[in-house]
Amino acid sequence: MIGTVNWLKIMVVNRGREITPEHLDRIFEKFYRGDDARTTASGGAGLGLAIAREIARAHGGDITAASENGMTSFAIWIPQAGF
Repeated sequence: MIGTVNWLKIMVVNRGREITPEHLDRIFEKFYRGDDARTTASGGAGLGLAIAREIARAHGGDITAASENGMTSFAIWIPQAGF
């Protein structure tokens, strides 16, 4: 018997500067950094969100981002097999 799929959702919300729609379309790309003020020495290589998405997808899930009204949120969905 094959069980149903239940989803585990983890959501992180931050209040502050929004991410523009143009940046939201690209933030999960490898080496993409939306803030030009950051350099590799002070702000990372732009791999964190790309790696997070690869891990989520490797487990059959995904990660998404939204940003509006001064709030930015990331939602991670991971399937949990039901028995």
